[in-house]
Amino acid sequence: MDGTSSLSVYGNWTNNGIFNAGNGTVSFTGATTPVTINTGGLGSDHDFYNLTINKTTNADLVRIGSNDVNVTHTLTMTQGNIDAQTNNKVLILGTATNNLGTLSYTNGFVYGK
Repeated sequence: MDGTSSLSVYGNWTNNGIFNAGNGTVSFTGATTPVTINTGGLGSDHDFYNLTINKTTNADLVRIGSNDVNVTHTLTMTQGNIDAQTNNKVLILGTATNNLGTLSYTNGFVYGK
């Protein structure tokens, strides 16, 4: 993504190659539930810089699929839930203990780890 671009995702996310998040925001939105995030791994080719969960209802799910999900800057939870429990995965916020990410919270839950 270029600079501070934004991308709205209305379905599943599958990274089978390289995703360069730049300083951009990926937003999971819409009524489809559950949707699945498959990052393809961890590291700069797979991480999200900013990730927003803004689904249609509070009951909608964004499920972490086959790999852990790392948000290096800000996780915004506006509406909807993140399911890390079903596939026993981890949601990571930040890049290290001395470089923590930010949670901007309005509504929703993270299930699991």
